[in-house]
Amino acid sequence: NINMTLSQEQEKNTMKGVERMSGAEIKKAILAAGLKIWQVAKAYGVADTTFSKYLRRDFTADETEKVLNIISELKKA
Repeated sequence: NINMTLSQEQEKNTMKGVERMSGAEIKKAILAAGLKIWQVAKAYGVADTTFSKYLRRDFTADETEKVLNIISELKKA
């Protein structure tokens, strides 16, 4: 369950539908899941350098949902 890797505030956001997350929050979720940023970047379809630049800004709700789904899927593998 992806909520286990998120802070309580993020859990509330996830429960009521995926909302925007900052790049820092996304990075924390990736690392808390025991994943590497390059793994998520590859699954997202961009180079790790590009994804690292994405982490400098806020993600839209759609981008957040996509990344959280990727994290969830990679954790299962």
